[in-house]
Amino acid sequence: MKLYYIRHGYPLYEPNCLTERGKYEARCVADYLKDLGIKKVIASDSNRAIETASYLTDIIKLPIIQYHSLNEDVASQYFSIVENNKFLWVFWSKKVMDLMRRHKNDKNWLSSSDFKDYKMCEGFKICSNEFDNILLSLNIVHDRNSKLYSANGDYPDTVAIFAHGGMGMAFVPSLLDESYCDFCLEHNHLDTAAIAIFDIDLENTHKIKLIEYNKIVYNPLKAEKLSIEK
Repeated sequence: MKLYYIRHGYPLYEPNCLTERGKYEARCVADYLKDLGIKKVIASDSNRAIETASYLTDIIKLPIIQYHSLNEDVASQYFSIVENNKFLWVFWSKKVMDLMRRHKNDKNWLSSSDFKDYKMCEGFKICSNEFDNILLSLNIVHDRNSKLYSANGDYPDTVAIFAHGGMGMAFVPSLLDESYCDFCLEHNHLDTAAIAIFDIDLENTHKIKLIEYNKIVYNPLKAEKLSIEK
């Protein structure tokens, strides 16, 4: 099974819609995905994610299945802080990243008291459970003890999920059964309309692989020009 996680196109956060640049990026994503045999399209219930997904669904004629649990508001509840009266993702905070470095390769980071002043541990558990529920809706079971995947009936062999950058920083390591700390230390969040590609072997190894992260399928120079013109 192939799973594509796509961040929304370049937005105006107020009123929560795509800019001309974002629309261009979304068209490029749709053009890339349209012939890949997508069987299910899932999206955050945020308008910018739905709008990005609609460029694909208008072509392949599938409904968009919406989940509030993928909304960036949920991610910001757990994975953001305020420093000097400014909103920051925890992976943009030097203070939090220094704590994460102390827990590099630490399998027990979720229970560390170092993070007691933050909601990221609680959030990672809650969001991971929500991600697994989304997979269950596709008849895919994620066993977090064995770190293996299995099918519980017929499943779509290709799925596209449209959501957000901050949520993606939790989604990717959660599916890979990796530490949020380690992932934040090693990766930046997805660029607008960038793609993370997973392969889940449900027939043989029952393992998941991250094939590519932050794949860009549009011309960055053209996208930047559209931002300037706007």
